[in-house]
Amino acid sequence: MPDEAATSAVGGESAVEQLDAFQVALQAARKRRRARTIVLVLSFAAVGFGGESWKRMTDRKKALAGAGTAWVSYARCLWGSPLEPGEKPRTRLLRMELGLPQAAGATVDHDWPGRCSPLAETMSRAAADAGLAGVPEFQRLSALSARAAEATLWSNEPALPDDLWSAAAAAGLPALAATLDPSAPRPARPLTATSVPALPVPFPSRGERADVVDHDKLLLRFNGPHQQATTLCTFGAGSGGPLSLVHCEDASNVVSEKRLTLESFIRTAPNRFDRFELVRPRMDTNPIVADLPPGTRAAGIFGGQLLWVMPGPHEPDVLRARTVPGDDGPLGPEMVLGDLSGRSHEFATCKTGDTLAVRVRSYDGKLGAQKSWAHVAFFSGGSWTLSRSGAVADNAARFSCTESRASLTWLEDDVLMEVRCTAEGCESAHSDPLEHAWSHLHPLLADDLDGKVILVGITDGTGPISPSLVHSLRMRLAGIADIARSPDVVLWGDAQHEGVDPSEARLFVEHGAAVILLSTADDANRAIRVDGTGQYESIPIAKN
Repeated sequence: MPDEAATSAVGGESAVEQLDAFQVALQAARKRRRARTIVLVLSFAAVGFGGESWKRMTDRKKALAGAGTAWVSYARCLWGSPLEPGEKPRTRLLRMELGLPQAAGATVDHDWPGRCSPLAETMSRAAADAGLAGVPEFQRLSALSARAAEATLWSNEPALPDDLWSAAAAAGLPALAATLDPSAPRPARPLTATSVPALPVPFPSRGERADVVDHDKLLLRFNGPHQQATTLCTFGAGSGGPLSLVHCEDASNVVSEKRLTLESFIRTAPNRFDRFELVRPRMDTNPIVADLPPGTRAAGIFGGQLLWVMPGPHEPDVLRARTVPGDDGPLGPEMVLGDLSGRSHEFATCKTGDTLAVRVRSYDGKLGAQKSWAHVAFFSGGSWTLSRSGAVADNAARFSCTESRASLTWLEDDVLMEVRCTAEGCESAHSDPLEHAWSHLHPLLADDLDGKVILVGITDGTGPISPSLVHSLRMRLAGIADIARSPDVVLWGDAQHEGVDPSEARLFVEHGAAVILLSTADDANRAIRVDGTGQYESIPIAKN
């Protein structure tokens, strides 16, 4: 019995324990189920939150890519290519404006920058995309782009180009590729007021060729007003080639020095306007004076060579020459160079290398008041040669030399005319009418430069960026057959375009280079050099 009771007690106690264990296990299971439920709920919530974040990130990435694409398209249309180091966005637009045809007074329209407006609208919408909402840099860029899309006159928005560029940079948008948009205007590269110093000469004064003969240089005399000092500027060879350095000094000292060189000269005989004398000065004694033959119609002495014109045995006049030695020795033998057409002859000279060319301009009433005959004589290797035939040229034609050829160049009714002479004869040529003709408020200047025609002038036109007229100094350099359609090269701009308003230009060609003397509104004269390849630069001023 005791054993059964004990067994029952043990069995009952074991059942209770089992029941308690079951309750504990049940509670643990419930907790596990609740935990799994919470985990599942949290997992689903996390997945949903992550998906939304991923979507937002994807949307922003797409918006950024869209804004970057829109910016590059718009910026290439407006600026054409990346800015140069130190170049400001508005400065680039002004340089592009300066190179437009209408800035030269042409009638050809250009759709820039108006054609960029739709791209600015696209840029504004891309910067305002929902994926970029709340980003201040893009909100600002969107507002600026909207203003740019509505801008019909950029002159009313002078700060907008710089603001747009800086806003795009602040938003981290990509930079422009180095390639140029072929449809964008090419920016001009003018010399600036800081890169071209004013010559140390009196103002106002026009720079005229000096009477002092120096065939290795170009000498310009500046006469000051009201008896002020006169300055002589000598353009000579420098490190950049012919006429690449200028030295200016008091002209009175230079003239005095030249007088001491005892150069021979021609004068009319005392009390005889129709008789000429050759005067050969000598040191510390009387000069040697020789009468030119009676009937001499014109005479000049150039580089130790005397030329004069005599009536011929028949209708044409005859050009003659002889050498004048530097000492008091006898004159060289007389040479008959050939016949000349016309009457009332005038001389002009130019020199290139070892060749001296002398143009004889001869008037003829049958040619009209503006035209005359042109004959050219060449002196080289100790002998003279007169071109076998002459040609008719404008009285205002410019005379210049290149190697063994001399040229007369002028502009006639928007057509460039040229006569080129060698010892074999003279030939005439002309261009087509100039396209994009420049403003005629200022005279256009034309000459021969190293076998090409150089055309220079101050132009007045309009542009889409500046608030007023655009004034510039422009050049073309090309063969006469191509110059009518040759592109303009802008040498100088006005105060809106890094320069000073130009008022007058003068052109001088010597030794395969050209000097453009530019008078500006700040009471200054500036000098620009152009070589035969079209390269242009400021001319350094040598210090005393």
